[in-house]
Amino acid sequence: MTRSKTRRYGAALVALSLVAAACGGSDDAAEEPADEPAAEEPAAEEPAAEEPAAEEPADDSNAGPGGYEWDGSVDEGITDSTILLGTSGPLSGPASAYGPITMGVGHCAAYLNGEFGGVTMLDGVTRQIEVEALDDGYSPEQTVENIRRLHEQVGVFATVNVLGTPPNTAIIDIVEDAEVPNILVATGATRWGRDFASGEYAYTMGWQPPYQTEGEVYARYIAENYPGATVAILKQNDDYGDDYTSGFERGLEGSDVEIVKVETYASGDPDVAQQMISLAATGADVFFNVTTPKYAAQAMVEIGKTDWEPTQFLNSVSASVGTVMIPTGEAGGAVEGVFTTKWALDPTDPAEADNPNMIEYREMFGKYADGANLDDAFVFYAWNSCQIQKQVYENSFPTRASLLSTLGNLDEINASVPMVYAPAVSTNVSEGDGWPLQALQLSQYDSAATSFINVGDVIDVDN
Repeated sequence: MTRSKTRRYGAALVALSLVAAACGGSDDAAEEPADEPAAEEPAAEEPAAEEPAAEEPADDSNAGPGGYEWDGSVDEGITDSTILLGTSGPLSGPASAYGPITMGVGHCAAYLNGEFGGVTMLDGVTRQIEVEALDDGYSPEQTVENIRRLHEQVGVFATVNVLGTPPNTAIIDIVEDAEVPNILVATGATRWGRDFASGEYAYTMGWQPPYQTEGEVYARYIAENYPGATVAILKQNDDYGDDYTSGFERGLEGSDVEIVKVETYASGDPDVAQQMISLAATGADVFFNVTTPKYAAQAMVEIGKTDWEPTQFLNSVSASVGTVMIPTGEAGGAVEGVFTTKWALDPTDPAEADNPNMIEYREMFGKYADGANLDDAFVFYAWNSCQIQKQVYENSFPTRASLLSTLGNLDEINASVPMVYAPAVSTNVSEGDGWPLQALQLSQYDSAATSFINVGDVIDVDN
């Protein structure tokens, strides 16, 4: 483990020197004698002591969010015409359903370049965005290789939307040592907001709501609506699974709901059939499915083969209608009535078809996202991430320190992402808030409508 690093982006304010020059005549000048007395002229008034000049307002043209002061420098990965970004994610392998998030970084660049000519940063220069996207197959070891390549060979300004808790955990110290920002990571591990705000790991910053919060939301709903219920859990055996279940356990505190069985799997396992047989044997009232899309689908298919009919709760990161729920239902999986949470609107929701923001999404990513499935929640994820990226770049100077300062103080730029449930996209690291999104909507799957239907009100969590 490398040493912890404190936040570096709060640059010291540049000191300004004010020099005052006094104006006045010389007291040593000799008087010329007059040949004859002259009529006395009124004595010239002594020049009044010069009032101190009113202090000019400080020039804030080099000031950015979070008290950042730009010194005119430009960091690696940025030229007068381009910003070079990188990303790594599962374009193949067991978590390849998330591939649209990784590819979406490039789609976002194509959209920003095509529609706006790029992004205009606070130095007034408009730059096109270039992206290097690498496949890691959801293997942390490959993510390490990819990030080293992006840092050392490609020379990126920052990495964006790197996917997965284990991959980001594997690279966090590499990112910190290299001082290359890894921003808007596509994972809700609680540490990304917590450690970013504290400065413990000041170069890695999350985007979506924390998994612990989501787990707690499910547990509180179960405790209130299914008192005395028993719960069986399937989870991935890493920090991703642990984060969800620790929040879930916290939400059950003080209730009479009991967790009776927990089974785990490793990413890369061929299937979870045996784990599901074990969980079904408990006859638990509730099944909490803490898995990535491939295994989420397998688990629901296995339930469909049995007489077990639990109330199901599926973590949001696998609740894509287009890539998980519809195919799983067609394969005989038990999908009807599955609960999940959403932090953004659902692109498959018929009620949103006439939403101008949804229409813009379909038009723009239909144009720039290479034939992507626009009903896929992970393509939609990329679009929402693109909205905040644009605002962050436009409110940053061409340095990594400025980028991080802006990300840590999103409350200062009034960031807006129209189709997320959070009333504000904000962070304030001085107050310990490093999570941009903190609002969730509980919803339940309706197979006839092929859509998740909202249940209750939006839950706005203040961390």
